[in-house]
Amino acid sequence: MAGVNEMNIGINQNIVFEKVVLNQGNGYHPQHGVFITPRAGVYLFTANLVHSTTPGSFHGGLMLNGNLVVRLHGMYNIWDSTSQTVLLSLSSGDEVYVRNLDSEHQNVIGSSYSSFSGFLVWEL
Repeated sequence: MAGVNEMNIGINQNIVFEKVVLNQGNGYHPQHGVFITPRAGVYLFTANLVHSTTPGSFHGGLMLNGNLVVRLHGMYNIWDSTSQTVLLSLSSGDEVYVRNLDSEHQNVIGSSYSSFSGFLVWEL
């Protein structure tokens, strides 16, 4: 999934990736920016974010059911990019998403610069 420019993202707000390239199995829900696992298995997720110039650093998180899995960091006052890739063992119905963690008014640049992907590697 790739996003459009998302401006003024609040603390604990999900980052929504509206441009869906492939959603085989309909696990990704673009209206909320959440991937809900359709079946139990090991999944690979990647999050790539481009952060524009703002007064504060960007701290994002790849989240699993409300819990932080890994952090994404972007420097302040410069254009910066950050990425993370993780393998997760998940149950059916688990929710994975990217969220702004702790600074108000953050900007994530879309236009195919930022993306979020998840896919089943093998079923359990």
